Amino acid sequence: MVSRTDFLELLPRGVSKGEALKVVAHHLEVPLSRAIAVGDQENDLEMIRAAGVGIAMPHSPPSVRAGANRLAPPPEAGALLSLLAELCPEYFG
Repeated sequence: MVSRTDFLELLPRGVSKGEALKVVAHHLEVPLSRAIAVGDQENDLEMIRAAGVGIAMPHSPPSVRAGANRLAPPPEAGALLSLLAELCPEYFG
C-alpha cells in the first residue's frame, strides 16, 4: 500500500501500520477488538482493518472508506471528535 501515488516508499516485507498496531496492542495488553484506528490513505488500510473499529476520514479514497467500519463525519458535523465522543464518551463526551 502507498500513502500517495507520487511518493516512493520502501518498506521491508511484512511491515505495515496494521502490523504495528498489533505489536502496540499486544504490548499494552489491549485486545485488537478494543482498538480504534483512524486513517485517510491506502497505507492506513491494513491498520483500519486490524482494529476493532476502523475509521476512514471523509476525504479518504473509496477503497479506504470501503475497508472501514465507520466514516468520520465531515468538519461541519464535528469531524472525528464527534465520532470519538460517540464511541468513547468517558474520554471525549
